Amino acid sequence: MIGFPKGKIAFRMFDESDLDSLHWGTLDVLENAGIKILSEECLKLLEDAGCTVDRKDSSAKILGNLVGKGIKKAPSTPGIRGTTSFSTAETHRPHQNRRTAPPTDSSKPQQGG
Repeated sequence: MIGFPKGKIAFRMFDESDLDSLHWGTLDVLENAGIKILSEECLKLLEDAGCTVDRKDSSAKILGNLVGKGIKKAPSTPGIRGTTSFSTAETHRPHQNRRTAPPTDSSKPQQGG
């Protein structure tokens, strides 16, 4: 479940297939199209980590293995800061177990019905 602590109202926004599609699509965009990054410090960090950086364009193509490392390091209970307080939210995070390379054709989930 996404968004509510255990024992409270729960809903499922995406099924596992949706999450897989979102995960692989996001990795594809980060690795191939890249993203605009306005911080020179961030560009330098990404370049040092092996990402392709275009300073003229202020963009970087972020490697999937870096995304995977970031997911693994992320807390399972992320903090949420509001304007007056700080709290945590319990989330079900199946993406922490996802691979950072797309599945091979033989292991790829079947699309459609």
